[in-house]
Amino acid sequence: MHQLRASWRRVRWNAFLRMKRRDSRQLMAEQVPFDATRYKRASKDFASGDGHVRAVLTGAALSNCVYQVILDGEAHPGCVWCGDEEVYPTWHHFCWSCPRFAATRPSGYEKFDLLQLRLGWRACSTSCSLAHMAHVRCVVLAASRLNVPEDEDVDDAAE
Repeated sequence: MHQLRASWRRVRWNAFLRMKRRDSRQLMAEQVPFDATRYKRASKDFASGDGHVRAVLTGAALSNCVYQVILDGEAHPGCVWCGDEEVYPTWHHFCWSCPRFAATRPSGYEKFDLLQLRLGWRACSTSCSLAHMAHVRCVVLAASRLNVPEDEDVDDAAE
């Protein structure tokens, strides 16, 4: 049974890499190999995590750049969180260089590989990077024009 599960995980990983997503293309270009231990950790984090953790782990955590493209058709430089007018407000900027999110940024992040930097799939037993990334996602989503407040009744809002 263990071999079957391991094989299924590898098949799912390879299918993910073939998708036409930014993160898939990045991981494929960097030739990030399948790692059964990290896959299992990510699966456990997903099972115990909230919606923000799950969004990070699956690549569904979006940046202001993505929201700009969705709403306006193109992305523009300028980070509303730190005031840097020249940087594009990307997910990588928010998580790993934006001063606004420095308080929760784990030390040693400079040594993280692409899988941990983009999707929070940890290489060790601690999940401080994932908690940081989920916090960033929570703050960014709450400020997005695409956000629907949890207490607002969607049916009432449509009327």
